[in-house]
Amino acid sequence: MAKRPAVRRADQRGHNRLEGIASLDDLAEIRASIEKSAADLKTSVERMTAESKTAIDQLQAEVAVYQAQAGEARKLLRATC
Repeated sequence: MAKRPAVRRADQRGHNRLEGIASLDDLAEIRASIEKSAADLKTSVERMTAESKTAIDQLQAEVAVYQAQAGEARKLLRATC
């Protein structure tokens, strides 16, 4: 499955950030940078989780509409047979 462009960009940013961390010499800077990266990652995961939940809720609502329509179509079919 191909990655979406936004995911590819996020992967690249993460890779670039890790390369930047690797180039640091001061342990305090390394720690601070890793902590920021972890916080950013957590925020991204929370955002993606919320977006996924919204998408799932929308799809479930659509399925419910289609199920209701299919039920009505079955009723009409039975009534005409």
